[in-house]
Amino acid sequence: MHSLKQIIRKVFVFYNYFCFVLIFLIFFPLIFLFSRKPVFYPYLNQIRKVWAFLGCALSGIFFKIEYESYPGFPDVLRSKGPFIFCSNHCSYLDTLVLSQVAKGSFFYMGKSSLKKNPVLKIFFESIDIAFNKESKTDSYKAFKKAGKNLDLGQSAVIFPEGSITADPPHLRPFKSGAFKLAIEKDVAIVPVSILNSFDIFYGEGRWGARPGIIHCYVHKPITQNFYSANAERELKERVYSTIANKIQEFWMHSHYEEGWSPEHPQI
Repeated sequence: MHSLKQIIRKVFVFYNYFCFVLIFLIFFPLIFLFSRKPVFYPYLNQIRKVWAFLGCALSGIFFKIEYESYPGFPDVLRSKGPFIFCSNHCSYLDTLVLSQVAKGSFFYMGKSSLKKNPVLKIFFESIDIAFNKESKTDSYKAFKKAGKNLDLGQSAVIFPEGSITADPPHLRPFKSGAFKLAIEKDVAIVPVSILNSFDIFYGEGRWGARPGIIHCYVHKPITQNFYSANAERELKERVYSTIANKIQEFWMHSHYEEGWSPEHPQI
């Protein structure tokens, strides 16, 4: 029974990829058209939202997105901005969740290897920013380009851990780029806690996958005293604790019945 369950999970990984490639091919003419000029990028984002939703829905994966109770929130995400959305990263599905959370015009920042992905390549050669994280020069150029995009009113979606954590739901240490960017451009950060995507689809699927509901919690925007000598460190620590505390609360106190499976590495 155990081996059969694992086989089913492995088969589901391929089915999930099939669904996303199928939807991508259906929408490719529009994706190609809207990726040609920056003026069309808002439409490209809308196509990306629909693609993410339909690909997941066909796989039996759905999103439950909750917003922190705060006056005017989440409407402020539509009426004001830009923002920097900072999320934990524990599954490749996280980018799909963030496509539903981010509003208006937005772009992702990611590692340069994503340009080699046959599906994601078209996005990272147009609307999104891919860079070599080991290169200071490349990182600096990406930082400047992201700043220009923010100046144009585009929100940024950044995973400050830098890569998918190998020990979910625990977080990797956060890198400083998102927080330097927020301070330089005086932009509020919206922390996002993705609570269980790794339990639906772990990493790149090497532990299998299954249908289910991905729970996500969007926190109110955080601003910081940008004139403080320790502004960057304080902002990073605040965002980190905000995300981490919500994840810990979910796994310790919720009645989520399909918890982290024993077939996966222990948390």
